Amino acid sequence: MNTIIEALKKIEFTSFDGDKFTCDNGIELSFTTKLNTNYDLPSVQIIAKFSMQGVYINSWGFDNEAEQKEFVVYWKTLESKFREVEFKREDAIKKNGSDILRNLWKPN
Repeated sequence: MNTIIEALKKIEFTSFDGDKFTCDNGIELSFTTKLNTNYDLPSVQIIAKFSMQGVYINSWGFDNEAEQKEFVVYWKTLESKFREVEFKREDAIKKNGSDILRNLWKPN
């Protein structure tokens, strides 16, 4: 397993805005891609980017396709957990809102 992925799994992200994950302490994780002309690296390389409150801190480029795939699996798994929580939250709000409206429209 990739060392950066092991480190990422130890971080507790608390929010996801569609482009980046954020911790309570302000650390943010996003990624970008770049085209490489270096034949020792994948032709399209994923680069994990770390920032804090929007200010760049560090980045990590994955050296091969296996590492990139591992990062993509990590990212999509974490993203799906946040989307599921958001879906449940929105579903509860919709139910609560419907109940409130239903009670307002009940005849006295």
